Amino acid sequence: MQELNEQLYDICTEWHVPFWQKSSFLFFCGLCGIALLALACWYIIRNMRRKQRQEPYHIVARRALDELQKAECMLPDSSAQFYAALIIILKKYLTEHYHAMFISKTDCQMLPLIKQVSESKQVAGLVEHILQSSVTVRFAGAQAARQNMQEAVDAAIEIVVITQAQKSAQKGA
Repeated sequence: MQELNEQLYDICTEWHVPFWQKSSFLFFCGLCGIALLALACWYIIRNMRRKQRQEPYHIVARRALDELQKAECMLPDSSAQFYAALIIILKKYLTEHYHAMFISKTDCQMLPLIKQVSESKQVAGLVEHILQSSVTVRFAGAQAARQNMQEAVDAAIEIVVITQAQKSAQKGA
């Protein structure tokens, strides 16, 4: 047997070693594994930090209402766009605050839902006022005056303030 091995080594000077068994390939695989692990850790940490940095929904709503107030859609010609944007902001805020699906509701379905989930009749009244103005402008084709649009934005801001005051009162009690 020994003699056979010596004859084999005598014929072939180098033995073929598959690439996956070479130390350079294993080293490269190790580097790739460490890089993938580092990338996964970075991605997880980035998402965790992003979730921590999210602003409270009432601040986001106030900022959106302030931007809407400053936008060019406060003109009577674009009052339908203004009310559409206002209703979307309001639906997003109310969905976050009351944990009810206002976003998927139409304007007509939104009013009974706000009366059902809201403890305050004042909030329901303000929402009803905004929705009536919105329906008149968007679907009846009427144009709203700048003063009416300003009143609608002020009512939306008042809704945010009232609901946040109620939430603070509930936390304090």
